[in-house]
Amino acid sequence: MTVAELHDAADRGDLEALSSSLEDGTNVNSAERTDGRTALHISSERGNLSLITFLIDNGANTALRDHQHSLPVHDAAKRGHTEIVEYFVKNGFATVREKSRDWELLHLAAFEGHEALVVYLLSENADPCIKGAYGTAALSRACYCKRPAAPRVVQLLLDAGANVNACDHAGRSALHVAAERGNSGAVHQLLERGAAPNAKQKVGNCCTPLMLAAQQGGPQTVAALLAADNIHIQATDTEGSSALHYAALSGSLEAVEALLYAPGSDPAQQLAHADENGQTAYCKAVSQELELALSGEPWCPRAHHLFPKAFKDAAQCLLLGHAAACRAHRLEGHLEGLGVLPREALVRILEASAFPLCRWTKCTKPLHHYY
Repeated sequence: MTVAELHDAADRGDLEALSSSLEDGTNVNSAERTDGRTALHISSERGNLSLITFLIDNGANTALRDHQHSLPVHDAAKRGHTEIVEYFVKNGFATVREKSRDWELLHLAAFEGHEALVVYLLSENADPCIKGAYGTAALSRACYCKRPAAPRVVQLLLDAGANVNACDHAGRSALHVAAERGNSGAVHQLLERGAAPNAKQKVGNCCTPLMLAAQQGGPQTVAALLAADNIHIQATDTEGSSALHYAALSGSLEAVEALLYAPGSDPAQQLAHADENGQTAYCKAVSQELELALSGEPWCPRAHHLFPKAFKDAAQCLLLGHAAACRAHRLEGHLEGLGVLPREALVRILEASAFPLCRWTKCTKPLHHYY
């Protein structure tokens, strides 16, 4: 039997085929050329304890590493097989501090949100503050995870003494990661434990967690950060951009609105703030959202579906409120009637779509009031 057949038997969990292969003389520690994994790596990943014990009893080497420098115990940890990890540790085949090329077991378990495994590793004195690749702590790895158990893993690490403000080599803390990933629950947990809400990264544009949340973390995460007592809403990055600039560029109307109307904020001041290139958040929104409308093909009913969502939403809102057009053409939810609007109305539509603020659709103040 070939090495490939041996590994296939391990992958299927076929003990009889595995035994037959070894009886035929196949080396139990044979590794695939492509990834360096042995039958023991595969059985550990599958969480098959009976195959693991069989292989070890027949000479499988628990210390062999694959091309990623991972041991069989690391494959078990990635999949959350607590029983398998415990078997390796209790029998002296591995320690709770076992490290692959980049990560210890705790990093792997936290990243995947394996709560039971995290509990076991911490009970065996795994270091909650240990750092892996790029100086990344297990807490930051846990904040990257978006599985249901992730908030409990974050809580376990914090209770075990993880440093809430530990940063990697790029100056990114767990709060930066949680904000960027949109883990609003983790953001709440970290802030309650004293996470620094205004800390800036050391790389790129030196963003704060609020900027990252505004850019891609979502409105709930933005709201969670805005609840921090000492949050600096108008903090700027290296280019002078504030969180509002990031929210405008992302096209998140909810995030823009949350920033403008946060308790204690000054909407007029935020809207007036320009970056080092002299661009306000409004200008940045225009440069992105209207790129097609202003520099591409001119608008026409046939091309309407090609335009940015913000354009279409604003156009529809304005169209439905245009009494003359509505009387002349029964729209019935369609947008073809845009062609009958006067030029001035179309200009207003373009202006409205460029300004990522949904509040104007709910109030009676003229649009220019917000510029």
